[in-house]
Amino acid sequence: MTPERWQQIKALFAAAIDLPADERASFLRENCGNDNELNSEVRKLLFNADHAAGFLDDAAFASQTAASTPVFAPGDLVAQRFKVTRLIGRGGMGEVYEAEDTALGETIALKTIRGETAFDANALARFRREILLARKVTHPNVCRVFDLERHVPDTGPPIAVLTMELLPGETLSRRIRRAGPLPPAEAMVLACQMAEGLQAAHERGIIHRDFKSGNVILETGSTGAPRAVITDFGLARTAAPKAGGSSVTRPSQLMGTPDYMAPEQFEGGEAGFRSDIYSLGVVIFEMITGTLPFREQAPSASALRRFQGPPPTPRSVIPGLNPVWDMVVEHCLQPDSKRRFASASEVAAALKTGGAGLRTFRISRRAAIAGVASLLFVSLFTPIFRYYRRRADIPEGSTVLLIPMDNATGDPQLDGVTELMRSYLSQSPHFNMLDERRIQETLQQMATPEGFRLNSQSAAEVAWRAGSSLTVCGTLSPLGQGFALNLQIEKVVGQPVGPQPNWVHVFPAPDKAKISEAVRAGGEWIRTMVGEAASDGASYRRPPGDTTTSSWEALSLFGQAERLKAQGKTEQAITVLNEAVRSDPHFALAWARLGDLANSIGRDGDGFRYWRRALDEVPARRLTKREELRIRGQYASDAEDHADAEQAFRTYEILYPSDFLPTFYLSGTLAATGRYEEAIQKAREAEHKQPNTYFAPAWLARLHIGMGKPDEAAPYIARLKALRRPDTAALLEGAVAFLKGNY
Repeated sequence: MTPERWQQIKALFAAAIDLPADERASFLRENCGNDNELNSEVRKLLFNADHAAGFLDDAAFASQTAASTPVFAPGDLVAQRFKVTRLIGRGGMGEVYEAEDTALGETIALKTIRGETAFDANALARFRREILLARKVTHPNVCRVFDLERHVPDTGPPIAVLTMELLPGETLSRRIRRAGPLPPAEAMVLACQMAEGLQAAHERGIIHRDFKSGNVILETGSTGAPRAVITDFGLARTAAPKAGGSSVTRPSQLMGTPDYMAPEQFEGGEAGFRSDIYSLGVVIFEMITGTLPFREQAPSASALRRFQGPPPTPRSVIPGLNPVWDMVVEHCLQPDSKRRFASASEVAAALKTGGAGLRTFRISRRAAIAGVASLLFVSLFTPIFRYYRRRADIPEGSTVLLIPMDNATGDPQLDGVTELMRSYLSQSPHFNMLDERRIQETLQQMATPEGFRLNSQSAAEVAWRAGSSLTVCGTLSPLGQGFALNLQIEKVVGQPVGPQPNWVHVFPAPDKAKISEAVRAGGEWIRTMVGEAASDGASYRRPPGDTTTSSWEALSLFGQAERLKAQGKTEQAITVLNEAVRSDPHFALAWARLGDLANSIGRDGDGFRYWRRALDEVPARRLTKREELRIRGQYASDAEDHADAEQAFRTYEILYPSDFLPTFYLSGTLAATGRYEEAIQKAREAEHKQPNTYFAPAWLARLHIGMGKPDEAAPYIARLKALRRPDTAALLEGAVAFLKGNY
């Protein structure tokens, strides 16, 4: 076959693959004319593409006719060991069953070759290769393959059976078709898991070559959080085949699924690790937008044309997405493989760090000179241009430090403006607020004097040490007959040894009654600037006056109490909060803080009563959803209503997936009901969300001690020492010694 002929075949294939099956024949007749050989070659490619679906691809299941008789029936004993429970589904090459391993008492999956392909040498070779390659990879995000078994039926030839990990769940492909794009927080977790699974395969020298959403199972375990598991290594190959080794792929045979294939695969060239990275980029695009990246092109367009020019970006489909999705997808979908990520682990790192450290592409000398000139120009005029930089995007789940705002009005009641802003920003599902306790701990590490008040310079240091991505400060000043709220966002980029990127905006308020509206407008500006989607519902954007109080006196007292609480002056804080609720008896947040503080000093009866009072104000919408769910869960826990507590904390976790607290609280609820393994899993998730806090390692140590596993508490005790919590570590070391009889 000549290269020109192959290009003609590929162009027709690319145009036909996106057409409905019943339109392909007429399309080929029209475009092939009397060239029957050309028609036949394109049909072969279409057949291979249609049957390259993974065993577990739901689209492949749907293509099977109901009249086809399964190889096995429920109750059949396969290979004298595996008792079939049910047929899970059928793919392009065979069937998958759920079965019980009678020797080990475990539930597994059985995979067979479909009858009409059982004698196909290439199908058998794929089957054998999947076993040999998949068994080399041991990773939570790669389906475990156990062994190849031989079943001899009463009649007919022997049947090859592959035993593998059973993955209860659905394919990512079906999840997208069923419910559309995934929420960004969930997509971020799954994308990182898929990248890590591919990295594990690549480290063993294995290229998947057919990575797609239909070959990823979303397995839901006891935690309720989906786990992305890569399946179907039937088209995989090693990166360096042995000399003289045979290839299962025939010359000029298009292997893989066209919508997910890298340009070098589509061209019939050699696939490498970066071919899988291209496919990963397609899957990430599909997962976050609900569509494939090149589907907007006409079906008759050459597929090769889609590999020319800049790749599409997720935000061209959904404008409100975090820019990190664009950066990552763009780096994955580069037509030139040398310009893609060098490894799948780089993809995961870019996602986790919000794109920090992405490699830039090589540019021409002329472009480099122009870039230097632009840099000089911008550096000369930074005081002007810094106000016009587009956004201060931060990754979802980041932490923001709010510096107490300066009140330059001379009215002490307006000291409460900080709490108004905190109330509005804390509703965001995109980021978390750095709490006062963590700020005070960090200030102690910095050896600041007692009563030290944060300013913009010291706040950058605190934010850097505490792992915050952004600081927010502001000043409320008189302006004519009204007021002006001056806000500044500063992005924390590495250790703050010099000026940091910053943005400034002013929000006027014509009178005192309108200050709350200015705070809301300012808070909305901050949330938009950091990359939060404006499409988030109204429940995340309630006016700060609704979730705090309309009384400036009560708000000012609340702010005083917060500062006293952060300094460890609990009794004084309680006294001031009592003044606040006398000023406004409907101040639900103040009642909630009274409950927190009373419980912290062992006055559980008072704490319970205060929380109940806060919850009584919920119908009047006087708490943010975050605060309401936290208090509901804690109130139910104190009442030993563990079912209600679990429901509240799980809802809290869903609405605010990056928040440490619901996951941590849920761990305690699970432990209270004896579900210790689940409790440990949740505690580890909480530690992952907030690695610099001592609560999670202290709780994990206590859990293992309570389960009679003192040795497993040791790493967490060491972690407490590293976090400068020697008292807590010593207490737990004493418990371990006691448990071991070392009195």
